[in-house]
Amino acid sequence: MSITFEQAMTERRFHQGACSVSYGKTGKARPKVALVEWRRNGRTQTWKTRPGEFSIPIKHGLHDYGYLTNNITYFHLASECPALAEADRWWAAYEAGAFTGRL
Repeated sequence: MSITFEQAMTERRFHQGACSVSYGKTGKARPKVALVEWRRNGRTQTWKTRPGEFSIPIKHGLHDYGYLTNNITYFHLASECPALAEADRWWAAYEAGAFTGRL
């Protein structure tokens, strides 16, 4: 799943790699989401001569910096993270009282 130009202009958080969700032994413990989150650290750079290309400065923690470019495949948007969606479904079932274990 590649990041499009429109998404690159608006998104502020990106996840690296495959995010995962783990549960307790019985499946009733809170889900723990394992992810590596990078944040936008500046303005998206675009070029007039290459309209489809972009470069986003990002940071992770205090000392890790990098750039996302238009040909990346190892990152995905935080707003479209499947692991966070699964954890949200778990919490919704838990708060509604319909919790029976893993979803």
